[in-house]
This record gives sequence, C-alpha cells and structure tokens, in this order.
Amino acid sequence: MAKINPETVIANSKFNKFHLLVFIWCFIAIASDGFDIAVYGLGLPQMMSEFEITPAVAGAIGSYAMMGMMAGTFILGTMTDVIGRKRVLAICLVIIGLFNFLAGFAPNETVFVIFRFIASIGMGGLMPAVISLMAEYSPRKNRAMIVALMYCGYSIGTIGASLLGIYFLEYLSWRLFFWVSIFTVVITPFFLKQFPESINYHLVRGNKEEIADILNRATGTEKYTARDEYEISETVSAEQGLPFKKYSVNEKHCRQLCSGLQ
Repeated sequence: MAKINPETVIANSKFNKFHLLVFIWCFIAIASDGFDIAVYGLGLPQMMSEFEITPAVAGAIGSYAMMGMMAGTFILGTMTDVIGRKRVLAICLVIIGLFNFLAGFAPNETVFVIFRFIASIGMGGLMPAVISLMAEYSPRKNRAMIVALMYCGYSIGTIGASLLGIYFLEYLSWRLFFWVSIFTVVITPFFLKQFPESINYHLVRGNKEEIADILNRATGTEKYTARDEYEISETVSAEQGLPFKKYSVNEKHCRQLCSGLQ
C-alpha cells in the first residue's frame, strides 16, 4: 500500500484547470471583499445628507466596520479547523452579501451600523481563508506568483467600486451600490459545488475518497485511490520545544482525532 503525502503531491503538481478553478473562485471572493469595503466611502456623501449625520458620526460608522473585521478574523478563523475553510469562506460570502444588501435598505444610521457591522465580520474572516486556501492548492514552483495575483483581486474590487461611483453615483442612489453585494450570496451555491475543501480537513477526518479525488484533479491523473494511505507532516517551531510529528490517515487514528473534536 502506497504512503502518500498530499501536500507534497500538490506542491509538485503543474498548474492546470483545477488550480485555475481555485484561483478564479479565490479571486472573485477577494474582489468582492475589496468592493464591499470600498462601497461605504462611495455612498458616504449621499448617506450623510439623507441620514443627517455629522462627519464625526460618519467616521465612527466606518470605524465600527473595522472592529467588525477584527472580530470576524478571530471568530471565523477559529471555525476553520471545525467546519473547514471552504465552509467558512462560504459563510463569509453569505454574511457579506446578505447584510450589505440589507444595509442598503436601512432607514437610519443605527440600523445601517448594525447591518454593516455584521457584514464586516464576514469581510474579516474572508481574507485569511482565501489566502490560506490559495496557498494550499498552488504548485510550489508558482505559489508566490499565484497568491500575489490572486491578492490583486482585492485592488480590482476597490477600483471597480470607485469606477462605478465616478460614472454612476451622480445618477443613482447610494443604496444601489450596497444592493449589488447580493451577488456573493447568489454565487455561493456554485462555489460550494465546485470548490474543493482544504486537504488538511479531509486528512484529519480520514476522507480518503475526497483526498484521492483532489489529488487526481490536481495532477491530472487517475493514480490515487481510497486504498492508498495518506499522511501529512506537521512541523512545530523549535522555540515551542516540540518535535517534528507525522500524522497518517488510518481508521484508529481518525477515531482518536474525531473523538477529540467532539
């Protein structure tokens, strides 16, 4: 029985349509994040007039979003090992899209702050999930370039929001720009169907069929099966005084790990 390290297999793979699919979805996700962060500044002048708020209050509203992003990084970041990075990313997309959409219907600044704060929790959790997934599924040879190109999506999103503001804000309500955010909710079912879960998530739970499918797609072969034994190495900093450990996927080990998660 072959003993395979999936991290090594993916790191040594060549860029193909599987990696491109991961890249496109991560790019769309982080571009949406950039758009939704920038959209507040676009509608601020109209919002200040409609809600009759002062510049100081407008600045406070913006700072609440930053606090929400910080909370999202901690809250959603801790969920990745429990429900998986893919599901966390999907949750972020829904939170961002739904609550920014609702913020566009806010009748006053208090309701707007509540919806915007909840939306910003998703914004804070999205970026680390996207970056970690892109790095995990990128070939080692091109990893730095792929992650950097994917991260450019954030700037594309903010630029896109700015261009929409330049050409259309004069004729349209600020609320429309928040309603556009529902796009991330619409695409989430397609994301869940097409995007692979983290390979580490499958390894911990012993999902051999899923691991084999991901490796076959990443390598463009059919050589990996559920009969193979998959292992992953985890290195811990020497400053922590812990040795190098290896984890192998087998029935006994998976029962121990899964019982520890309960």
